Amino acid sequence: MGLGRRSGIRAKGLFSRSSLFVGFLLLLQLFPALSQDKTAEERKAYALAKQQVEQLQKEGKFEEAIGACEDFLWKHPQSGICSRGMAVLAEGILSRQIKDPETKQRIYKRAVEEFPHTTEYYALGMAGQIREALYEKRDYAKADELCRKAIENLGDRLPRDYYLGYNLYSLRVQALRYDGKAEEAIAYARETAALSPRMLSDRGYLRAVYDSVRTTKKPDDVLSAAKLFYVLCDYTERDIKEATELAAGALMAKGGPGASLQFAKSQEKPDAANPLKDAPMFALGESEKLLAAAGQDPDAQLNALLVAGRMPEALKVAVDQMRDSAGKTPAGIAQALRNIARCFKAHDLNLVRANRFLDFHRTGEGDNPLPAFEAELAKSGGAK
Repeated sequence: MGLGRRSGIRAKGLFSRSSLFVGFLLLLQLFPALSQDKTAEERKAYALAKQQVEQLQKEGKFEEAIGACEDFLWKHPQSGICSRGMAVLAEGILSRQIKDPETKQRIYKRAVEEFPHTTEYYALGMAGQIREALYEKRDYAKADELCRKAIENLGDRLPRDYYLGYNLYSLRVQALRYDGKAEEAIAYARETAALSPRMLSDRGYLRAVYDSVRTTKKPDDVLSAAKLFYVLCDYTERDIKEATELAAGALMAKGGPGASLQFAKSQEKPDAANPLKDAPMFALGESEKLLAAAGQDPDAQLNALLVAGRMPEALKVAVDQMRDSAGKTPAGIAQALRNIARCFKAHDLNLVRANRFLDFHRTGEGDNPLPAFEAELAKSGGAK
């Protein structure tokens, strides 16, 4: 009898463990489907929330629109591209539609205190508080403290591949610069370049580097930072206008009006001498480290290769990106075309061929300078 009980207990234990193990295997098999179901639900919820937010924007109910964003983020705090997309929607409302500073700061405070686990929205809130300390209150030490707090709190969650994350690095560079710590700001800009190569084409980062170098009052270094801005900046009207103005100003400071005028002529006449070509480019660190950090991100790879001056490889990355973008979103295609234009700009140090390339793809008229550029680089080995 006793033996029977012991046998029964033992058999029951074995059956229980076996059932748990089988159940675990079944759960593993079901996990992809469960994950897909969750993702599908999140995307559906995102689409509905986005529609609601946009309707509230049309009605001029901007705070209510932020509330709709937050409602989604509260329910789906780590939903990948969906939570990022909702944070971007909120950022657009805060930067372009809500004008009252107190209202903005109230929302930023709420993002920090109530959404610490919603990565991009928390980062957005911290950036808003940092900007207030930096540009409105001019409390530069406080701005630096907030930057360090945000970066520490986010840790590995900090999105180094996206503006709402790496923007914190740029803000800290500016905070250090405004606080009279130009050398520390420059060192930090170099340190974070290796953490986020995607950031290197961001206008805010490039301007932070330039402003920090300018504070040292060394004309050669200022010109090298202006060249970095020109070579790396995105191919948008705003970025190019700023890059051209900074280069012209740096050339004026170093070589007088003649150098600045010569640069202006070279922007319209590619055969004209371009004094920017003789300037070294501001060093951001070891190119191999930047490339390793870039991983498989083509935008980050392109930035790292442009920093290294490896033009044939940079152009190949951009061309491959253009080919891969076929059939994808218009934004993806536009980004790929701009990246090829950036290669022309970085190599030529003017906009002539880059504009011709973009005009060809916009209108289908004229000649496409890309094949000749590829042949030119193949023949020269990438030398400028």
